[in-house]
Amino acid sequence: MKTWRLTIVLFTLTVGALSGCIGKAPMEKPTAEITATEKPQSISTVTSEPVSTMAPTPDKEKIDELIKGFAGKWIAYNTVSLKTGLPANENPSTRLEIANTLIRVDNQACTTPSFSVKNIQLDDFLNGYPAPNTSISFYETNFPFLSTGCNNLDVSAVALVNSRTLAAVKDNQLVFFEPDNSVKENDLTVVSTLVSENSADPLYEIHAQLPVLEAPDSQKLNDLAKKMVTGELEGFKKQFKDWEIPPEMAKQTSFMWIGYDVPLLTENFVSMRFYVDYYMAGAAHPNHYFKVLNYDRAAGKEIPFNDLFKDVSAGLNYLAKACKADLSKPDFPLFEEGLTPSKENFTNWNLTEDGLRISFDPYQVAPYAAGPQEVVIPFKDLKNLVNEKTSVGAFIAR
Repeated sequence: MKTWRLTIVLFTLTVGALSGCIGKAPMEKPTAEITATEKPQSISTVTSEPVSTMAPTPDKEKIDELIKGFAGKWIAYNTVSLKTGLPANENPSTRLEIANTLIRVDNQACTTPSFSVKNIQLDDFLNGYPAPNTSISFYETNFPFLSTGCNNLDVSAVALVNSRTLAAVKDNQLVFFEPDNSVKENDLTVVSTLVSENSADPLYEIHAQLPVLEAPDSQKLNDLAKKMVTGELEGFKKQFKDWEIPPEMAKQTSFMWIGYDVPLLTENFVSMRFYVDYYMAGAAHPNHYFKVLNYDRAAGKEIPFNDLFKDVSAGLNYLAKACKADLSKPDFPLFEEGLTPSKENFTNWNLTEDGLRISFDPYQVAPYAAGPQEVVIPFKDLKNLVNEKTSVGAFIAR
């Protein structure tokens, strides 16, 4: 059996000095729709003299090593004024791609980048302004700074603030980027549409990458995904009605971030997992949980758990036994109550190309410090249990 452990890496969070505690609370249904943001005005780069620069080189391996941590596809999710420390009026959603021989900013492209990397001091990066009060905390006083040499682009230099966050500065505005979750597979494309909102009272930031399948028959699936995401965001906002923030934490930013992955994207099936990170000011630490959406494109409907097995009880017993065996590791205690054979314990399931992936929230099967857990059970181990009369059962048994 193959086990995958998911480590949800929060961008950089204040946890040690916080007081109180928070657990996962059921999110209420949305009462108002949050709409996707529009494209921002152009953003560009901070420049300063390098203190240590690696010379540009045509050697691919050397370039790959040089841009390690920066390379990939990114999407801007927040813009903050350095002068006021408040969210800027511009809406984020700029897309940035950094590759060996290509830098792309929305529809702009540079195919002859000349990379150099240095360490930049926080004060220099922020043009002497204090770090703004956002959900991203600048614990480091210096970090890697990549110049691309593509001065024709709106973004030609970025800082690696942490392992999941790039930042750029233009006209005294700080723009944050996170990895773009968009997927292309089997001639199908899922594109992220950014949903974001900032509030000063109560003080919070929320943003989500909403998956949109670009296909003629995808409207129902896209509506289901949108309802799921906006429902979590609206539920988060409603929690402030009953949440008392300690006076000493009044300037601490609460947040909710939602991302996703697509372990299966085919002509017949789409399986999505949403990972939700959230924090309420005054809590001991952030928390995380999963939501899933499994969709039968041919039938035009969501796939219920009951469609998986001939005998649901027998299927749950097998999942419980298999996951317990896989998660019984010496590095953390196992919470066996989270593995009892009930649908509630195995609600976060996804289809992959060759296995059934089960995801477990923090605290469900292990302590918070162990992080979320997941187990992938090969389809071949489930062939005798699945209901081949259903489309999903036939897919697993194929």
